[in-house]
Amino acid sequence: MYSYSNYKSSAKLIFSFLLLLCILALEKHVVSFVYILICIWALFGAKQAIKGLTINYVILLLNPVVFKLPGEVSGLRWLVLFIAGLRVMPLVSRRVLYSLISLLLFYLVVVVLAWMESPSFLISILKITMFTFGAGVFLIAFSCLDKSELDDFRRWFFCLVAALMILSLPTLLIPRIGFAVNGSGFQGILNHPQAFALFVVPIATYLIADLLLKKERSSSWLWAIGALFSFLLYMSRARTAMVTLFLSLGSAFVFASISSRKEKLDLAPVGSIMKIGMFALLLATLTLLSPAFSESMSKFWLKGSNKSATVGKAFSESRGKGIDYFWNRFLDKPLTGQGFGVEEGILTEKNVTTFLGIPISATVEKGFLPAAFLEEVGIIGMLLFLPFFLALLYGATHTCDVRLMAMFFSCLFVNIGEAVFFSPGQIGGYLWLILGFTTCKGWSEANEK
Repeated sequence: MYSYSNYKSSAKLIFSFLLLLCILALEKHVVSFVYILICIWALFGAKQAIKGLTINYVILLLNPVVFKLPGEVSGLRWLVLFIAGLRVMPLVSRRVLYSLISLLLFYLVVVVLAWMESPSFLISILKITMFTFGAGVFLIAFSCLDKSELDDFRRWFFCLVAALMILSLPTLLIPRIGFAVNGSGFQGILNHPQAFALFVVPIATYLIADLLLKKERSSSWLWAIGALFSFLLYMSRARTAMVTLFLSLGSAFVFASISSRKEKLDLAPVGSIMKIGMFALLLATLTLLSPAFSESMSKFWLKGSNKSATVGKAFSESRGKGIDYFWNRFLDKPLTGQGFGVEEGILTEKNVTTFLGIPISATVEKGFLPAAFLEEVGIIGMLLFLPFFLALLYGATHTCDVRLMAMFFSCLFVNIGEAVFFSPGQIGGYLWLILGFTTCKGWSEANEK
């Protein structure tokens, strides 16, 4: 149970986040000063590096209507990651060695494949290097922590999202802020409805897994918070986040049910099925009895398409065409792929940023990650990626906590709509912090003791 001291420390942390966000809204030069402090802070240890990186990703995602970010932020984000890497790389241990070796092998193979096939080898090597370095930093940093320190970070992530929710809720009544991008999807104090949804969904998944899958009876205020998170995800109009929520809960339930450590998971199989069934029955009843609710749900899943449209047609328009395109490109070069992180014909001066003639950033938006990944690295790259992926999966499923497992899966399933797994520059970096948190060895070692 949560003690009074825990509530008090959580309240202080939420207040600190609220204060920081208010300070960031004052003036853009304040943001630059905060980045200087983050860089210094990250040098003090693994915990400080993780916290500095977290604040870095929050700043990058802030709503430009309220927060004015300086132009140098796009470079400062990488400086923070580089400094954090310098601090945590010497802390590498046997705990994370297998994952790092698997990651390095994947990196070397992708570099060779990109040299053979990529239309822009420099951009490909830039992107795979950034991903490999970032993923390595996140994994090493969390591997240094024990169970009590990890529990502190559980509170850290929850309080951060709570602070963002507190400041975002009033913008439901201020459309020029809360709905700034398109007038229909809620974004709160973040810069896009999709960013808002992807930022919230790991914590929402953790919370709802606690409510639906655990034996222990949850407090009524947790149900209220879970309902609020679900409502805000719905208001964002981000279908990817809602699908992620359902798939993550289902995957966590399946893996927990077949786990050899099932007795330690505090899972309630019958109770979970009953709760989920009651929730599904409630939705079905509301859909049948309330035309307004039914119409609202249709608009959500059809993304505002006309009434004659279907979910299949809506999916085809938003993601289906992209999947078909990437699949056909994969079939052209099934073994080697077309080159990591690039798309021939898309690279222009508009989405390629250079420094002294060297590309340092190249934006390519891809949706459904599995198809895009195959198109980029082919079967060879995929086979070399599997050991690294399985190491992550092993770490997550051995935490003996179904909530952490659900949280882990949420960071994977968001990639069915937004391919951010290999992009640690913005929201992908934040999700990788969650991946490092949910897969580190400290959880399983504590259970073994």
